[in-house]
Amino acid sequence: AKRNQRPGDGKFGRIVQNNFLMLKYIFSYVPFLIVFETVIMIVSALTNVISNVYGPKFVLDSVQQGRSLQSVAAFLAFMLLVNIINIFINAIFEQQYFPVKKAILFQKMHAELFQKAKEIELACYDNPKFYNDFVWATSQADEKALDVLNTFGKFVQNLTSILAVGTLLVSMDFMGIVVAIISVTVSFLINLKLNTLGYKQQVVQKPVERKRDYTRRVLYLPDYAKEIRLSQVKGKLTQNFSEANGEMIKIIRTYGKKMLGWDFIDECLVGTILINGVYVIYLLYKTMILNAFGYGSFVALLSGAMNLSSSLGGVTQVLASFQNHSMYIDRFRAFLEYEPKLREAPDALSMPADPCRLQLKNVAFWYDTKEHVVLDNINIDIQP
Repeated sequence: AKRNQRPGDGKFGRIVQNNFLMLKYIFSYVPFLIVFETVIMIVSALTNVISNVYGPKFVLDSVQQGRSLQSVAAFLAFMLLVNIINIFINAIFEQQYFPVKKAILFQKMHAELFQKAKEIELACYDNPKFYNDFVWATSQADEKALDVLNTFGKFVQNLTSILAVGTLLVSMDFMGIVVAIISVTVSFLINLKLNTLGYKQQVVQKPVERKRDYTRRVLYLPDYAKEIRLSQVKGKLTQNFSEANGEMIKIIRTYGKKMLGWDFIDECLVGTILINGVYVIYLLYKTMILNAFGYGSFVALLSGAMNLSSSLGGVTQVLASFQNHSMYIDRFRAFLEYEPKLREAPDALSMPADPCRLQLKNVAFWYDTKEHVVLDNINIDIQP
């Protein structure tokens, strides 16, 4: 197979190229799905920022400054209406629009993959590594495409939140942005490590998972029901299933221990110590000692910093997800870009329309080298 890069190399250009390839697939088959997803994510982000950052500030400032009850009630009614509209649009998308478009994408992507599979010579199916990559690439193609779309939607949502909240923090107190950037940098590095470990776990676990699932399928297939009941093969199949499951548990435990430590550092250092500890103390000092902020500003800055940190963290997770998708898409592209070694000769004769004599003389065939000859000295003469 022709590959420009091994899976896992993760260079930025390749990551962008791979994920853009999947978005192109979606846009070519169901273009409005990307448009709808983008609009929904932007509206959702703005609704969240207004409700959780600007809203509390307006209400508390209104109480502190003695604004009229009517103005506060009008604002709350407006927020309620916006949230209801947002929920309604999301419901339409999730329950009606998305399932239909998902089915269309599934049908069209796999139709293209089926056509490609027909071109591949049988020798590839006897190559365990190629076959593992082939099954992995094709069986999840539509799901991975939708994963890329979902990740792209999260990127748009987080970017919208960053712009909306960042504008508020810049105008009120820049320290919230500094805290958010520090927290997200640490979180980004940790997420890259977790992402790499997760991919390595998938690579090791996939062959074992296939072995286990194959055994499970055989036990339930009606084609083998009689043989299983009349022979001793059931014990062997059960043993294979238990051994494969045991191997999976060992793999999960091995990688789980490594990921546990990094996840704990991320949650403890970033979420607990930096934002809920250091930054809260800083805001309390500015509000209660220096009287630099009102109560509405205190809540808005704290909520804004947490929102900004979450959104920046979301962007880092999105970038890590794009990297993870790219590792899979490398295999997908390797399958699509594979050039069969056996091709029909340009001067090949077409099949005759009427029955005729078929004769083979001293026919030999091999896939790669003559050391592994599949057919040798075959002579056939078939009369119509």
